[in-house]
Amino acid sequence: MRRRPTLWVALALGAVAAVGLFVRAGARAGDGSGAPKESAQAKTRADAADIKHVVTAVVTRRALPERLAYAGITRGTKRALLSFTVGGRLVSRPVRVGDRVRRGQLLARLDAAAYVNQSSSARALLGELDVRIGQLERDQRRVRALSAQGAATQEEREKVEAGLRALRAKRDAARVRQREAGRALREAHLSAPFAGVVTRVFVERGETVGGGRPVIALSGAAIEVEIELPGSAAARFRADAKVSVDLPLLGRRGLEARVTSFGASGSPLPGRLFPVIVTLAPAPGVVAGLAAEVHVTLGGEPQLVAPIEAVVDPSGRDASVFRVRGGVAERVPVDVLRLGDGEVSLRVRGRSLGVGDEVIVEGQLSLLDGDRVVVRARQRMASHRSRAAR
Repeated sequence: MRRRPTLWVALALGAVAAVGLFVRAGARAGDGSGAPKESAQAKTRADAADIKHVVTAVVTRRALPERLAYAGITRGTKRALLSFTVGGRLVSRPVRVGDRVRRGQLLARLDAAAYVNQSSSARALLGELDVRIGQLERDQRRVRALSAQGAATQEEREKVEAGLRALRAKRDAARVRQREAGRALREAHLSAPFAGVVTRVFVERGETVGGGRPVIALSGAAIEVEIELPGSAAARFRADAKVSVDLPLLGRRGLEARVTSFGASGSPLPGRLFPVIVTLAPAPGVVAGLAAEVHVTLGGEPQLVAPIEAVVDPSGRDASVFRVRGGVAERVPVDVLRLGDGEVSLRVRGRSLGVGDEVIVEGQLSLLDGDRVVVRARQRMASHRSRAAR
């Protein structure tokens, strides 16, 4: 009876040992078959982490417009410094700065009493001479009749005729003086030669004005701006170039304008500036004397063009783009030539870059030359420009 517990204990210990061996064997078998699988999965995850997802755009070749800005001052297309051609005391000036005037409207008037008297004197003298000439013409007819009858000498006849010629000459001179007096009387009134705006007055009522002294500055209603282009811009400028005008003081931008004059030859001064005059379309509130910015769009030679986002460090010496070939990002050094409307024209240094190549516009900041990439989207240039404009 004492041997049975010992037997059962031995059997129990043996069973436990067998189970332990089975579990250890299963664990070894599991460790041997799972390790390669986990290693492959980890390697796949690491490879996927190294591949960057990017957005690309296609490189094109075309002329990229260049938009330049030049400062100027608005002025009237018609401008005049008005003055009297005769002198006198200013007795009336019914207009002030800023007044709009119509063509022929009276702007200023001189005291014309002296010119009225001169005109009256010339008219009276002319009347006197007409009477004297009439008398001599009758005397001439009588002398001729008497001379035909032998009752008057040749000397008497010549004397009458000479006196008549002298009076006629005096009458011609009197007529000239009368016309001059009438002209001076009219010139004592200063009228607007065209419709416009008074931009400045130089003389006040009561002042004595000499002939030729400016009295009023008048500007036409149509407005223009004159700018000067350097030779580099003038060489690419065309008379039909697209222009627009900003007026910062009025908060007006993009006003429509057109080129009305372009100086084909530069100024003789150093720097050779070329004058350009642009005329603004009629717009309320636009007057002479406002600061203006004229934006000129110039063309150029066809060059490689890409979105500006494609350029890494565009303002530095190491500007570059990343081209995608066969799923690999290749760094291509470039020079930025021109910027316009969210795009840049490029000149390639070293590696080649051509039309149709894909360059990365998103996701390239952390890239290195030779990194593997996956293109998740391709961007059209036209859509890029519209997005940049927005």
